[in-house]
Amino acid sequence: MITYWIITYLLSGFVDQASDFLGGMWAVVAVVFVFRDTRARALSAGIARLIATCVSFALCLPYLLIFPFTPVGLAILLGIGTLVMAILDRRDDIVTTGITTAVVMVVAAMSPNDAWQQPLLRLFDTVVGIALGGDMQMDRFVSVFLGRAAT
Repeated sequence: MITYWIITYLLSGFVDQASDFLGGMWAVVAVVFVFRDTRARALSAGIARLIATCVSFALCLPYLLIFPFTPVGLAILLGIGTLVMAILDRRDDIVTTGITTAVVMVVAAMSPNDAWQQPLLRLFDTVVGIALGGDMQMDRFVSVFLGRAAT
């Protein structure tokens, strides 16, 4: 909830309400993605999420600066993202790259006038979510939430 509030507060003066709400949701997704039982596992998940998001960003931003959204373009970007992640030997992160690319492109289709902003916004949302989620640990969360030490 804190992540959603931070992102929607930060973005509210710069983007329309739909992008603002999507940013909050996307940051929360990043928190959930990196929320792990230890700091080391959270860091590993955060790095994986960041790499996947950066690959998606590197593909979507130039595409959207040149071309409008098309289903064929989305398919091409998904294929290239898969190849890039395989070349980087990060096969476990292909799905995350694909999901991020699909979200960026579909939202760009819904907001075609400012489509190029979507990769930038989703990168920002993800970095904030990773930073907040990476600082959380399951045992610390349980102990604070339940008011006792986690086992």
